[in-house]
Amino acid sequence: MESIGTLARGIAHDFNNILGIIVGLASQIGDEITLQRRIFISEEIKRMVQRGATLVRQILTFARKAPVQFTELNVNDEMNAFLPLLKETFSKIIEQIFLPGEHLPAINADHNQLSSVLLNLSLNARDAMPNGGTMTFRTFIVTGESILERFPDAIEENYVCIAVSDNGTGMDEETQQRIFEPFFTTKDIGKGTGLGLSVVYGI
Repeated sequence: MESIGTLARGIAHDFNNILGIIVGLASQIGDEITLQRRIFISEEIKRMVQRGATLVRQILTFARKAPVQFTELNVNDEMNAFLPLLKETFSKIIEQIFLPGEHLPAINADHNQLSSVLLNLSLNARDAMPNGGTMTFRTFIVTGESILERFPDAIEENYVCIAVSDNGTGMDEETQQRIFEPFFTTKDIGKGTGLGLSVVYGI
């Protein structure tokens, strides 16, 4: 119940912020403003609407209510398609290294969910390295027996594992205990919703 309360408060807070900004911007449209200002207001309203839509998608994913389409995926192919996007969008002071495993079997997964996991882990890694660093992605096979203690439902002989690591600032033990809580964040106000790792955990 406490987790649900935290989730509800976080959603209400974020949506109130979004709606407050939209109302404030919309109230200016009726004033005598320049065309340039009107275009700016229009673009900002669109951006806030997209932010709200993203928040809804994250919540649906967290609650496992988003539509899921499972297909056969090659994890190495997915990584090779994903990493160039990071190189283009992340600062040049952050290096990405990919160490692909060999002879990996195809997995049954949702492409969008896998991309969301990789993106959220990457964003957290980036934020932990404000002065630059290295992100390392590895793919490899683990035996079902080796993960039974953590995942009692693991019935397959082998599983494909994706490991994402960075050499950033790290976190203390207290923070580690809370990283999957919805809306828990160590970032400044307006710089993170605290949903990223919750979404990863939900997926």
